[in-house]
Amino acid sequence: MQAIRAMERCDVVVVLLDITENLSDQDLRLIALAEERGRAVILGLNKVDKVDMGTERKAVTEAQRKLSFAPWIPILKMSAKAGRGTSNLLSMVDRAWESHGKRIGTGEVNRFFEEVITKHPPPVHAGRSPRIYYISQVGTHPPRFAAVVNYIEAMAESYARYMQNQLRERFGFEAVPVRVSFRAKRKRDDLSGGPPKPSMQANKPRRGG
Repeated sequence: MQAIRAMERCDVVVVLLDITENLSDQDLRLIALAEERGRAVILGLNKVDKVDMGTERKAVTEAQRKLSFAPWIPILKMSAKAGRGTSNLLSMVDRAWESHGKRIGTGEVNRFFEEVITKHPPPVHAGRSPRIYYISQVGTHPPRFAAVVNYIEAMAESYARYMQNQLRERFGFEAVPVRVSFRAKRKRDDLSGGPPKPSMQANKPRRGG
């Protein structure tokens, strides 16, 4: 309960564990709660000075496996006693905090996604080709983006994850969840001074599966 209360007051959650102990179910529940609340999350594996390289690698691999639901969480190895990796942890906290409040201009986002959608368009659904008209950032803490589309039912969750990963990679969102939602186009979206044009359209089914 103390951890949850602390989580409600912060932007960045650091989960610090002994490297010789695996992530417990309780640890994972806390991390999942932090992700649901939109917090930046960092996992620190402490006491690396107490283990050999093989054990260290095994611990990191196991942590990555258990965090497959949030692969964007960085895993840092450190030793508070020896002072190893502590500066890296503090630097990551700073970058995570910056990412949590980062805002990207609508024009920049749409220019980037014109390329992304050309390379990997949304899959055809029930014989209809989804069209993404434009994308804009609608919030921070965590970064949230909304895409205006012609056919919401066709926008699969897997494609939303793809968009999240593309945004994270291109704009350097570190250690934070990135939210992408879809909404239907409205008449007022066509008014002058509205979102950038031309629209981004998937004219063909995706190749290669």
